[in-house]
Amino acid sequence: MRPACKKAQVIAVEAAGLTLGFIAVIGGLAIAALAIVVRSGHDRRKRELEHIERMTALQLGRSLPQDEPWLSPMKLGALIAMVVPVAVFVPAWLSTELAGYHETTWVAAAMVGLGAVLSGSILAGTSLAHQAKSAEPAVDKPYVEEDAYDVVSSRG
Repeated sequence: MRPACKKAQVIAVEAAGLTLGFIAVIGGLAIAALAIVVRSGHDRRKRELEHIERMTALQLGRSLPQDEPWLSPMKLGALIAMVVPVAVFVPAWLSTELAGYHETTWVAAAMVGLGAVLSGSILAGTSLAHQAKSAEPAVDKPYVEEDAYDVVSSRG
């Protein structure tokens, strides 16, 4: 092979490589732009559907699950009823192990634990009753004829 022909082939391969490189970069940027446009359209549609859902819930007088706090009063009551007695009786047990038995320690722990169980149960029960009461469907307005309150025409 002649050196001029080999040099022409090298130049052609380099030109093809540059062209393919430019096409790959432009294609990658186009795919990224397309992905951004499609994602923003999807997000817009999702926000629109969430808005429609929220407005429908407001019209029906209901709350959406994501509007309620994670630590509801019922969970808080159950947490108080379970954690406080454990938090009281463990130190009472440790003090009995280290310093010996004292009746006042256990009486105090029992009173605080019992108070926590009662308070937590009352809070959880009240919250559960409130949820059941608010879940009942709202009563529609009674039907009234259109002319029942027509004051102007009744005067004459």
